[in-house]
Amino acid sequence: GGQQAQEANAVQAEAWLMQLVQLLKKYYGLDIEKPIIEGEIASDKVNAAMLEMMNSEGEDGRRVEELLEEAARKYKEQVAFGMAGEASVMDIMVDRITQRVAREGADVCDVQATVEPLLEAADNLLVDAIAYCPSRTGTMVDLMITRSQSFIRRANLRANYVVEAVPVPDDMDGTDQAAAQVDARQKRALEDALKRITDDKNALEQASSWFDRAIETLEQALDHVPGDDAELLDMTAEQLRNSVLITMGNTYYEASLLKAGGGLDWRGDVQRAKAAFERAQAPPVEIRDALLRHVKAPEMEDLIGEEIVVVQEKKQAPPAKEGPKGLPSLKKTKNKGSK
Repeated sequence: GGQQAQEANAVQAEAWLMQLVQLLKKYYGLDIEKPIIEGEIASDKVNAAMLEMMNSEGEDGRRVEELLEEAARKYKEQVAFGMAGEASVMDIMVDRITQRVAREGADVCDVQATVEPLLEAADNLLVDAIAYCPSRTGTMVDLMITRSQSFIRRANLRANYVVEAVPVPDDMDGTDQAAAQVDARQKRALEDALKRITDDKNALEQASSWFDRAIETLEQALDHVPGDDAELLDMTAEQLRNSVLITMGNTYYEASLLKAGGGLDWRGDVQRAKAAFERAQAPPVEIRDALLRHVKAPEMEDLIGEEIVVVQEKKQAPPAKEGPKGLPSLKKTKNKGSK
């Protein structure tokens, strides 16, 4: 009895921790497993260097130097992850405040003085992390993606655009009806958020400038994608590049929503979003679905195009290569409050 209860509690705690890891990774780009892996790789490099030193007997020490340099780079990445993690904690604090305001239907600008110091401190941490991290690494690219999302958060707050998060029930049965109910609630939350967007043109222009900074940061991230022969933890260099492009497309898409709600020219951003998704080799069906969900879809027939018919092959296809990181966001609009 007692031992079985302890084992059940341990399994439940482990499941809860895994759920927390996935939530942090999905909504804040905080992969708390990566620093651990980077530290283990660095330790392995140091141990290999020590063994090489003991066994080389005065021979050429270039291999030892290479191993120690690789270890130092990994430890630097681990430190940079730590700074990004601290920044993510501040992002969560900001979202906690803005979500409360969104639920109450109040003006987000009322809490600007409260959240601005947190946003500034988070950005300073990301700037320091990027400066410390070795260039042309997967970690560097992840940090730049994270910083671009912080700019989107600031753009949305400046425009009083915060979408109330719609929780997905843990016990949802997975039926089409249950999914449709969640989709309907998310759609209503988005519509409510668009209605609250400020009509202050100066504030909207400032919000637009934050989106420009997000795109500039993502362009820099593309320049830092390692070569195709680089060893990355969880994806190839091509997948990492596509991940940046997907994020870029989502950024343009989000900007177009804000501008549409604020009465500004939105069409150019939709065109750029579609182009980024196509560069990322996203499935045409998913690109079209994303455009169909846009609030201005009735005015976008030329961009949406005709319905795409997917023909299922009868023979078993070989295992598909993992798609670009971030691709699921094309299937369903992100809805976690301010980005």
